[in-house]
Amino acid sequence: MTTTAEAAHQKTETSYSEYIKNTGIYLLSLLGAMAVGFQNYLALMDLIKKLSTISVALSKAWLLILHGTAVFLGICSTTANFCFNIDLLEGFVERFFPKDETKKKKRRKLSAWEEILYWVGIGAFVITGIMFGLTAFAFGMTGPIAILGIIAGVFQAILMTIQEVETWLRAFDDDGKNNIKKKKKSLWQTFVDWSNSLTLGKFAGYVICVGNVLALSLLFAFGLATFLITVSVPLVPAVITGFAFALTFGTFTEFFFYNTFLSKFCNKFSENIEKFWDSTYSPLGLFACAINGIVNAGLSYAGIMLLVGLVATTGIAMPPIAAIITVSMIASVFAGAASFILGIDFWTANSARLSFKPKEETAETTKNPAFIHSTPDIAKKFTPTPTPTKSTSTLPKGIGTLISTVGLRRSLTTPSSADRTFSLTGRC
Repeated sequence: MTTTAEAAHQKTETSYSEYIKNTGIYLLSLLGAMAVGFQNYLALMDLIKKLSTISVALSKAWLLILHGTAVFLGICSTTANFCFNIDLLEGFVERFFPKDETKKKKRRKLSAWEEILYWVGIGAFVITGIMFGLTAFAFGMTGPIAILGIIAGVFQAILMTIQEVETWLRAFDDDGKNNIKKKKKSLWQTFVDWSNSLTLGKFAGYVICVGNVLALSLLFAFGLATFLITVSVPLVPAVITGFAFALTFGTFTEFFFYNTFLSKFCNKFSENIEKFWDSTYSPLGLFACAINGIVNAGLSYAGIMLLVGLVATTGIAMPPIAAIITVSMIASVFAGAASFILGIDFWTANSARLSFKPKEETAETTKNPAFIHSTPDIAKKFTPTPTPTKSTSTLPKGIGTLISTVGLRRSLTTPSSADRTFSLTGRC
């Protein structure tokens, strides 16, 4: 039998392991968000300089203002992306290292075809995550900040890979209903059912998703082609390879990733906006998410124009420059809109983590209602019942108090958002 002393020792070990795990999640989420912010800073500086040097020479004072503006916008982007990173990263970690083994996510029983699709999908999402990192590397590969660009690319590749894979894995989770045999439908009947469920909001989500995927695919092509050229691959094969990977792996994974959230959020847009206004620091969230959307639009436009310049050097025939600029601007607008909506979605679910004031917990906050407003069919909705709660943290008193004061308590005392069911940046 386990003695009281052994039980206490085991409880202490569990407390410290949870503390280390959650601290690591927050740290990696923050570093990943900073990497995205740094990438956005580089892209914005490149875009602003090009726009500014059309008619005027840049003075030192003007350069200082430009850098300050780009840094401020990058910080806003970092704040919005932190809420995005923490949710999916926490869900991914809890999937393999759950606090409660009885609540560990399990994969549903798959057919032979689904098993193949499962592993092929994971591989595709890993490739896409790497392409995200290469894009960050491409923007910062020259000058004294080349090393920082490489570091940002590494962190972004890690975070994006985790986010992409976690979103894919959730589609195969066993929710107790997936194993029920369903009547097989023809392809036509499936299409009819889908069209009948289509609403104006959901259709708008699909349109934004497609436009955003176009922008991201072109950015992936630029990032991969630039990397291949850097490692001495000939220009034409590098560009062709970049487009081949971007328009296959990149297009499939990003449509799945963004569509998982965008169409469902837009389907109940008014209701979800109301929930956003009830979230923590909603005015700050609106500002940060709006800036992040604008930054991502600028990032997309800058990256696409760099890709155009790269393709032009190959001698490959291209459409008229006016058409290219028009498509670039349209794709950039959709990229910005997707980032804004995704930011609002994730801010609603995770903004309480940014609070520096210990708050009294409620039934709603102790269940981490991540994406309750945009839950895919594989997740479950719930209606919180306001009941008195108390902290369930197993941390030692001193450490628990310290974590509470810096806003980490919620993640240590609440279940993961993996109980329910993604945006280059991140992905917001």
